[in-house]
Amino acid sequence: MCLSAIHWAGIRKLYFGADRHDSAMGGFDDEFIYQLMEGIADSPLLQPEIIDQKPCAALFHLWNQKQDRTMY
Repeated sequence: MCLSAIHWAGIRKLYFGADRHDSAMGGFDDEFIYQLMEGIADSPLLQPEIIDQKPCAALFHLWNQKQDRTMY
């Protein structure tokens, strides 16, 4: 399960026995994902590009102003 899903599901405690470096030794290397999201790696399969950041950020500002919002 990805960390974002764990966070958004409100799971309060995460147990794990291997960190990302241990996982990489077992063939499950996700360092590329960290580099891709930081913009220091390229992928022929996925080209992340941020668009419309200001209007999207404005939506979060509006959300934070709502008095009846549900916090997740």
